Amino acid sequence: MREVHAYIATVVREAQGAGGVPADRDPDAEAWIFIAGGLLVTVAERLGRAVRSTDTVARLGGDEFAILAEGLAGPHSALATVERVIDALAREFTLDGNTVAVSASIGVVVGTEHDRDPETWLRNADAAMYQAKTRGKRRYVVFEPSTAPSPAPATPQLVG
Repeated sequence: MREVHAYIATVVREAQGAGGVPADRDPDAEAWIFIAGGLLVTVAERLGRAVRSTDTVARLGGDEFAILAEGLAGPHSALATVERVIDALAREFTLDGNTVAVSASIGVVVGTEHDRDPETWLRNADAAMYQAKTRGKRRYVVFEPSTAPSPAPATPQLVG
């Protein structure tokens, strides 16, 4: 599991390094960036309170977060965590006098001792999350290998 933690930490560092503020300093845009940044911090805090102290919450970039929950009693424990996360984010946020409502679409991957590839976990969670988004707000989908999108066919290459 250490490799999973290391991989997520690398993804988070790269996402944070890619961020930036536009060079044209628009005061209205800066206010929005301040509020949006505050929202992300507050979301992260709520996520941290919704999971166990041994779980890892990481912002992958934009408004996407990952939660790594090791040592769960089984899939039912993972779904209980998902329900706590959905409930935590359902309450409105108040930031700088503004009330903001958010919802979460969550992709769930239940890994095994033999399935330790963090890139595959994140890709599968992403695929499940997009399925959840198509079903509406406050939804989650548990990744099932049988419903995984097929890899794109290889593009023919001209050799000449």
